[in-house]
Amino acid sequence: MSANVQQLETEIVTILAETGIHFADGSTPVASLSLAWILHQLEQRHGVVIELNDTQLAHAVDVDSLVQVLEPVLFGETS
Repeated sequence: MSANVQQLETEIVTILAETGIHFADGSTPVASLSLAWILHQLEQRHGVVIELNDTQLAHAVDVDSLVQVLEPVLFGETS
């Protein structure tokens, strides 16, 4: 697991914890409202606009898959 993946997963789990979803891990499901909040928070923290297409949004069903979708968007690479 690359450092970017670890950082991104930690950020997402932290954001979920801030919303009251504690003990999240890679298999934790991400509801649509949580997804919107996570994307907003990541945009604010990284100073970017995150635009995902329908396929990417449909794939982002849990923390692990969200990390897979967002890594190339935020870091320009894949693991």
